[in-house]
Amino acid sequence: MASYALYLNGNLYSTLLANAVLGSEAHTALLGALRPTPTNLRGIVCSEKAVWELLLTAERSCPEAAVEISKQFERQKSRSE
Repeated sequence: MASYALYLNGNLYSTLLANAVLGSEAHTALLGALRPTPTNLRGIVCSEKAVWELLLTAERSCPEAAVEISKQFERQKSRSE
């Protein structure tokens, strides 16, 4: 199973964490995020299912995050094909 690395700023991360369904793969991935970098980015390693769940959550609660997740996911997906 492929893994994807997403990097989100602290505000986007916090919004997604607050709105992700408890117990979902997206929520679990967010809980396992790396500590913020000096530039306030949080690294999240997740499955493709978790990426889709994050996108659905972001579309409802944080469109800016949806754009960022989609861009990063498509870039990584195209490299793996």
